Amino acid sequence: MEEQVKKWVNPPKKEKKQRAPVTPISEPALPMLLALVVFTICFVALVINNFIYPFSDELLAPVILQLVALVLPAYLVIMLTSPDKSAFSQMKDIGFHTVKAEYVFFILFSALFASCASLVLTLAFGGAYDASRGVTLLGVFTAGENEYTVSVPYIILTYAIIPAFAEEFLYRGVILSRLEKISFPFAAVISTVVCALSGFALGGIIPSLFIGLLSVFVLYTTRSLWACVILHFIFNIYRLFLETNISAYFLSAQSNLLLVMTVVLALAISSLLFFSESARIFCKKAEKIKSREARSEKKLGSIKNIPNDLRAALAFRPTLVFSIVCLGIFVATVIINYVI
Repeated sequence: MEEQVKKWVNPPKKEKKQRAPVTPISEPALPMLLALVVFTICFVALVINNFIYPFSDELLAPVILQLVALVLPAYLVIMLTSPDKSAFSQMKDIGFHTVKAEYVFFILFSALFASCASLVLTLAFGGAYDASRGVTLLGVFTAGENEYTVSVPYIILTYAIIPAFAEEFLYRGVILSRLEKISFPFAAVISTVVCALSGFALGGIIPSLFIGLLSVFVLYTTRSLWACVILHFIFNIYRLFLETNISAYFLSAQSNLLLVMTVVLALAISSLLFFSESARIFCKKAEKIKSREARSEKKLGSIKNIPNDLRAALAFRPTLVFSIVCLGIFVATVIINYVI
């Protein structure tokens, strides 16, 4: 009787059914699927623009396409792969960390080096013909199409700020961080190639490949995706307001030798500044590693884990190598423009 009274007064609580844990989507298949989705959206937009309805007069179309083709798929991927984490923690996981003040000059020299190298590669491989018509966006829009109807702030926002964030978020943030679980070289190459091909501009593939690899290097030097965004933004500004004019002048000039020599000299100086600053950073990191006696705990296999003193030693050599490469590019450029 007493037991029945206790049950009436304090009825037993029903056990709550535990929800089955959410299984994240398998990786690394998802980044490859993401790249395919991006290509498909950009290709469909290109077909619609050319054969069904031209987007050239729509001011919001470039912004909407970038959000739909780049930002939205990348955001869905990071939420599907780890649904238990918040969006803020997910963004930090893929590399959106605050840029340290010691990397300011490194980023600026990276942008200078990227601009000079891009110009040399553009002129050497015939991309000047594409650059002279304006900066293209996802193979659909061209920055110069509405130059008489839109303002400079709109051009900067649409063709510099948004692409810098959206492309780095997708290619260096989501795709690279996921594919790195297989292999760092594989992740670096795939993310760079996908980024270069997504523009559907054959004349700009070589410069895009170079800029992509440089962004990977900047990411793993600064450990911050914001550094890549800043680099990409400065480079986009250069392409919008400088490279197009230089390329147009190059095509119309009667004598290109002086221009080529000036550009190659600028590349040599910028490479010297860039690799010198890289060496300074890596040497500083190497000293910290030695002081903490953590070198023995590092394992090879990823650029994150390569001893920093080894990377510091490798950082000095490219200065000489790039000087030789500059001379080779100069000779190749002269041959392409005067002999062939």
